Amino acid sequence: NNEPIRPTPTPFDGETAITGDMILGKIRQGITGSASGVSGNNFETEQIGNGIYIKATSGGAFNINTPVSELLNVLTNAVQDVADLPKQCKHGYVVKVRNSANDEDDYYLKFLANNGLSGEGVWEECNKPERRIAFDKSTMPIQLVRTSATQFTLGQVDYEDCGVGDQFTAPKPSFISTVSGQDEDTVTASRTINKMLFFRNRLVFLSDENVIMSRPGNFFNFWPKSAIAASAEDPIDLSCSSEYPATVFDGIQVNTGLVLFTKNQQFMLTTDSDVLSPVTAKINSLSTYNFNVKTNPISLGTTIAFLDNAGKFTRMFEMASVLREGEPVILEQSKVISKLFPKDINLIANSRENSFIVFAEKDGTSLYGFRYFTAGEKRIMQSWITWELSGNIQHICMLDDAVYAVVRNGTTDVMQKFNLKLSGESTETITNDNKIYRVYLDNIKSVTTAGNTYSAPSNKTTFPKPNGFDGTNQLVGYDIDAGNDLGSYTPITVNGSNLEITGDWSGQTFLIGYLYEMEVEFPKFYVTQQSGDKFVSDVQSNLVIHRVKFNFGPLGAYDTKVKRLGKTDYDETHESTFADQYNANKLAIDTEQ
Repeated sequence: NNEPIRPTPTPFDGETAITGDMILGKIRQGITGSASGVSGNNFETEQIGNGIYIKATSGGAFNINTPVSELLNVLTNAVQDVADLPKQCKHGYVVKVRNSANDEDDYYLKFLANNGLSGEGVWEECNKPERRIAFDKSTMPIQLVRTSATQFTLGQVDYEDCGVGDQFTAPKPSFISTVSGQDEDTVTASRTINKMLFFRNRLVFLSDENVIMSRPGNFFNFWPKSAIAASAEDPIDLSCSSEYPATVFDGIQVNTGLVLFTKNQQFMLTTDSDVLSPVTAKINSLSTYNFNVKTNPISLGTTIAFLDNAGKFTRMFEMASVLREGEPVILEQSKVISKLFPKDINLIANSRENSFIVFAEKDGTSLYGFRYFTAGEKRIMQSWITWELSGNIQHICMLDDAVYAVVRNGTTDVMQKFNLKLSGESTETITNDNKIYRVYLDNIKSVTTAGNTYSAPSNKTTFPKPNGFDGTNQLVGYDIDAGNDLGSYTPITVNGSNLEITGDWSGQTFLIGYLYEMEVEFPKFYVTQQSGDKFVSDVQSNLVIHRVKFNFGPLGAYDTKVKRLGKTDYDETHESTFADQYNANKLAIDTEQ
């Protein structure tokens, strides 16, 4: 009502006792117009310590001031200095501390009364009132938690809310974007999170050109601890700057930092300090090679491999000597198969223990492998292989010493396992004379036929076709039961939903699988002679090779084909064991020949 309120003047004589409560009571009575001073004139008042809490019952705003601030201080929603705050206040009361005219040094405090109502308590830092402080969990990454040996729980993550500051002193993470022309505290939209990583005990989000890191050890908290002072535990939010588009798609940790991959360039997130903090973190440019964003970089132990599909074919680069300062060494390891590596590779898996990488194209049938062996800092051996599977590849991964591939035949998806080492499992091996022999069949499976599946008139054994055998390659059966048929095999015919084998195989346990051709491409042979420190090959003269020796592992019968320019091919079948030189009921396999 714009009316001044003045308590009754205190008497000049010293015989009348005057207290602060009497003065505050008169002020409350003047505000409310009520003898009790509790409510009236659209106001409610409450005496707290040596102050009065005033609230408009209509919920609207009102003005209040004092002509003598030394005697009576007015506190609304903001103060200039923290020293102006009372020691007793209303529980939950929030004020803004301005400090100066700049917005960057503002912060907010909330009063927490000891009794949860009013009175003595403490002022604690808080966020700006009505600011959006929580993530929409439905648009954020979810988590898969293993709750027991056979059970997992898939659910949303309880991300921490912002607890301090405003958009200037505690800005939102950069994976939350602001709608153009709108206040970022009222209208927000999420950017795409391309990848999640762990680095230096922090959860890392890669979004657009930004690298956003949580608090250390508090993986779901992306807000600063305080708006007053910076802390080494605060989240880190950096962006990659380049003359090229620098959207970060992936990253991999090395001992000197976090190597980041964009489509056209590689960066490193590192620090020159012992502590990684918002002040010490930095991003440096490493190299400018193209990166296939549909794949991921892989660690080869001490080096990093990544794919580039910018050209007509895929290239595999290996990055070595990744240091905090200086340029890394980049080698193209796919140079020897430059025209054989398809462009659309998008599946990749790696086994560092077996020094083996596999690549594939989704819905393709070929599996590509890179085998390498490193001793110290020297690469002793490296080679490439390709493997045709019996269906369309949907996914590949490595686990322990095996490659797993999800293969689709028609509408059926089957997961196949390929051991990289001899494991002694019954589904892949035969034991004879206390020796383990490996059976080389694709999509191998152990089958035991029932006794009534044999038909004497047709001399055929029929049994249901297992899942995953819808390919067009030749199926065979391989007997693994002890007896005269141990180690024998025969072709299998597909008849609708059944498989047929010639002969009586009822009650037998045998392996079925696809035969596959293995081809090894040998290098060209040239006569060489030493010239100084080098060996020079004679590529002009004719060379007649009289003998080539092959050293195999355990082997049965095999065929060789010699292709001669201008002449017919020379085919020959070889037996690994000589006639009458192995016992009956034993495998016709020689362990070394």
